[in-house]
Amino acid sequence: MPAAALAASRRSDADLEELAAILNSMAEITAGTSQRGARAWVEQDAMFHSAIARASRNGVFESFIAEIREALERQSQLLATAAKRQEQSDREHREIFDAIAAGDAEAALHAMSLHLHAVADAVNSLTQAHLTDIRDAEGAAN
Repeated sequence: MPAAALAASRRSDADLEELAAILNSMAEITAGTSQRGARAWVEQDAMFHSAIARASRNGVFESFIAEIREALERQSQLLATAAKRQEQSDREHREIFDAIAAGDAEAALHAMSLHLHAVADAVNSLTQAHLTDIRDAEGAAN
């Protein structure tokens, strides 16, 4: 979360252009106006978070995101397909971008926090649903 706040304070015009291009690509994929599919959206999602880390000008954040990028992509794929979160994520990403573009570190931190909590809630919901399915299947087998 602090990476978004730092990005709001340290971003360049080039960083904003990169983030905007990623968001536009994601929106086109979500709207179905791009021939690229869900996998491309997942890649763009990872690129968005990586671009924020770079814009923070903090090597620790950049390294951390680079290290967990594969895990981020797997989680994003699951949430985009199973939890149908693409549209909501697009809106959340836009709010993060708008705060970074405005140079509002507090709003960027808040927007990223809301996004990450929404992702965590979606993961928890999917996990609970899966556990319920397992218990139901075990009960039916007994």
